[in-house]
Amino acid sequence: MADVHHHITQGRMNPITVGHEAVVNQVRNTAGSHGHTIVLTGTHDAKKNPLTPEQKLKHAKRAFPGANVRLLDKEHPTLLHQMSRLHSEGVTHLHLHVSITAKKVVTVTTTLRRLPFILLVKNVRMLTLV
Repeated sequence: MADVHHHITQGRMNPITVGHEAVVNQVRNTAGSHGHTIVLTGTHDAKKNPLTPEQKLKHAKRAFPGANVRLLDKEHPTLLHQMSRLHSEGVTHLHLHVSITAKKVVTVTTTLRRLPFILLVKNVRMLTLV
C-alpha cells in the first residue's frame, strides 16, 4: 500500500483573523501536492461566536480560495471523526497542524495504519489541544 499523506487543521474561525490565515497558509504550503483539509467547528452563539457555521464556511472559502474547507457535520462531528474519515479514504499519514500562538504553528504527524494512533511531537515541551 502506497503512503498517502494529508494535512489537516481545525478552527473556530468566528470571525477569521490573521492568525487563522497564518495557520491555513502553513497547512497549504506544507501540504504541497498532498491533500489538505481546513475543518471549521459548528460553534455559534450571539455573544462570542456571532457567525453561523454556514456563514463561517462562506467567509472561509472567500478568504482562502482553493483551500479544502469543510464544516464539522452530523456524520463527522469531531476532529477525530474527520481523521477517521480520512483514514477510511486511504490516508496513511496525517499531519495535524495546531496553532500554539498566533505566531507559532506546530505540525503533529501520525501514521494512520492502525487506530488508536500515537501523536509524535518534536521540539515541543507541552502540547495542549483545546
